[in-house]
Amino acid sequence: MEEALRNLEALGALARMERDECTLVAQMIRVSVAGLGLSLTWEALQAPGWTEPQLEHLQRIWEQVDLLEAVERGFVGERAGGYDVFTRLRHSSGTQAARLFDIVWISGPPSAKRTLEEMLMYQVYFPAYKLTCIDEDELFYLRIMQESLRPLRSLKAHRPWAETKQGSAEAIARLNQTANSPRRYSHFISIMAIPNFVRAGERGVQVETERQMTLAAIALKRFQLRHGNLPSSLEALVPEFLAAAPYDYMNAKPLRYRSGSDRSYVIYSVGEDGKDDGGDPTPPPGQPSGLWTGRDAVWPSPVNETGDGAPQPGP
Repeated sequence: MEEALRNLEALGALARMERDECTLVAQMIRVSVAGLGLSLTWEALQAPGWTEPQLEHLQRIWEQVDLLEAVERGFVGERAGGYDVFTRLRHSSGTQAARLFDIVWISGPPSAKRTLEEMLMYQVYFPAYKLTCIDEDELFYLRIMQESLRPLRSLKAHRPWAETKQGSAEAIARLNQTANSPRRYSHFISIMAIPNFVRAGERGVQVETERQMTLAAIALKRFQLRHGNLPSSLEALVPEFLAAAPYDYMNAKPLRYRSGSDRSYVIYSVGEDGKDDGGDPTPPPGQPSGLWTGRDAVWPSPVNETGDGAPQPGP
């Protein structure tokens, strides 16, 4: 148990590393590491023999990880990076500006065709772009970035993800529409620089919800050890074991919970659609089985005596 606890503590520490790094890649790596650690925490909780001090330590490990803040910081960093590109482009010559984007626009071995492309880009396209389009492109970029940030910030105001995520989806849809139209030539920096915020935000909210379920499961196990039974509600864990009831970001309400007469329980999130299906983990027809493909995202049942069990949390 102590060795398992040390390994989980290391994963929790790794998920906190680079927490001040303002790049989306760094912050999404933190989200992925946290997802792995939370999945392994579920596995560890199936083993008998945990003591309450050990569980309290395990709980503290995951209380120190804030994944929504991580994703927001990554978004803000990407916005700043794009702004820097526009600034550098404005103060560069045609050749200097074009070379910032050689790796994207021109590839392959040297050839007469490539030389012609370089000349046209250096001497014609970039000067024309700076003269006519750069302001419009920068404004478009900043609007898309702001609209992608707003859903994450709305979660702090207790708005449901099922509602707020539409803002990101609509912003990326406008970006894709622009990329597939003649306007792509006047908005090329935006098209090149804006990542898929929809998937990044979605994954961050999913793993943060998994963290809330993990904290609930640890606190329930501590409650059982101390009181010999399960609580009637997750609110009963407050303040003895948790500072606040575990939260479901999908519908901006507490996680769903019910206990059974056989010392078992069910914890679940209402899932991406924000609709409570009573803890039904069944995916719609044609969808693969997984924590976030079911009608509700249900904390997996403990492994039974045959060693079989529901899928673990995570991707």
